[in-house]
Amino acid sequence: MKGKIAAALIGIAAIVVSPEVASCLSGPEVNAIAKKITVRIDGQNTGSGVIIDRKENIYFVLTNWHVVQEPGNYTVQTPDGKRYAINFSLIRRVPEVDLAVLLFSSSQSYQVGFSGNSDQLTEGMTVYVAGWADPGPVIPERTYQFITGYISSRLQKPTDGYSLVYTINAVPGMSGGPVLDDRGDVVGINGRAIPDIRTGTVSFVLGIGINNYLPLANPPAVATLQSAVKFFQRGLDKARRGDYQGALADYNQALQLDPNLATVYNNRGLARASSGDISGALADYNQAIQLNFNFAAPYNNRGLAHAQQGKFREALADYNQAIVLDPNLAETYNNRGLTRFQQGDISGAVADYNQALQLNPKLAAAYGNRGIAKCERGDKQGAIKDFQQAANLFLQQGNRADYQRIMTIIRRL
Repeated sequence: MKGKIAAALIGIAAIVVSPEVASCLSGPEVNAIAKKITVRIDGQNTGSGVIIDRKENIYFVLTNWHVVQEPGNYTVQTPDGKRYAINFSLIRRVPEVDLAVLLFSSSQSYQVGFSGNSDQLTEGMTVYVAGWADPGPVIPERTYQFITGYISSRLQKPTDGYSLVYTINAVPGMSGGPVLDDRGDVVGINGRAIPDIRTGTVSFVLGIGINNYLPLANPPAVATLQSAVKFFQRGLDKARRGDYQGALADYNQALQLDPNLATVYNNRGLARASSGDISGALADYNQAIQLNFNFAAPYNNRGLAHAQQGKFREALADYNQAIVLDPNLAETYNNRGLTRFQQGDISGAVADYNQALQLNPKLAAAYGNRGIAKCERGDKQGAIKDFQQAANLFLQQGNRADYQRIMTIIRRL
């Protein structure tokens, strides 16, 4: 089945605790650490974050919830300049405080931040804030900033976890970045400014002490979730090899550990559909949507299942909703084009294939499907051109079965 979308998993992770004995570092030395653990966040909102944990090839990033609370597409830019897509449905809010944890997957090696003890911070102590400032009148691009200041107060009754007050004029875009002490340890997350009501200028900035976060990370739950992640990843690997029964067993284990993982339901639905169990797949897609109605992937996949059952109206409704949630899903445009073609809407189908290819010029299936639509229109030369492009891409991508299928179609024209 073409155009199915798999997804990853997020969990709340604990920051690695550093040794108690450490010498004071200079500002440039702390900056060298901050640069290696601070990430840039772009999307519906902009902000910063800090790499707090790594489990095999999955990295966990801590940021402010207000940076990523708006549904949409987000990316994380790591210190080496690489960008990684973040699925909004996988962002986990930390309860009771303005914090969230998101993840990205990479085979690259990135440094993980160590946590300090924010309870030991007192007025007058030096702290540093790192983050990616938004463009302004003078600097027309986002820039990494490293700013020095002092703790000026500790709030006894913090709102949303904001207990640290410091004299650092952090600017928009730096929310979610780390607050570091003079040992280079993460002692807080920067996130809220206090403007002077007389002048409108920012005099003080608030941060969430890292000790406010650690108890909420709930280590037993983290261990359970990490076990679920392992079963989920193993299921994905088995599904990629075509072992759908093995994948189903691992997805079942993951859901026994954590029954609220929309991504696992989505991928179990894919495995069930690939095994011929369309009814079971629909049940899983429904559950994924119930758990997270802003998750585009199960709408796309449920649309495929409806189309297999000949329920084209329901399929179109699902594809439309998936595109509303994520207008950059080339696969969904391809799938909607197939359904429109099956309903006799050739022009609508070609428009969808065109959009799919604009979003992803390497989507071989869209070239093949557009070639079929052009055949229906009597455009033989245009069809052959699309089929040849599809065949080339299938061959480059190692998909010899579809390559042979397309070559057979070309020989018959």
